[in-house]
Amino acid sequence: MLYADFVNPDHPSKGAAIYWDKDKSPDDKVQQDSPLVVADWDEWHRLIMEIQSLRDQRDVLLRRASLTLVSNNE
Repeated sequence: MLYADFVNPDHPSKGAAIYWDKDKSPDDKVQQDSPLVVADWDEWHRLIMEIQSLRDQRDVLLRRASLTLVSNNE
């Protein structure tokens, strides 16, 4: 399981990181304690905005596809 935490708990303004959970299953191939992703808050904000943009694009494409399907059935 993944979890997020501050890069430096004494200085939260430094950003956040994503880590593997300490309770690793024996079948888990990734056995590391170092963070998987480290980013400052500006990078996290850009990433979140990009994900939102991609989700919006996906929604538009799904709406267009459903309109096309309906118009093809008439």
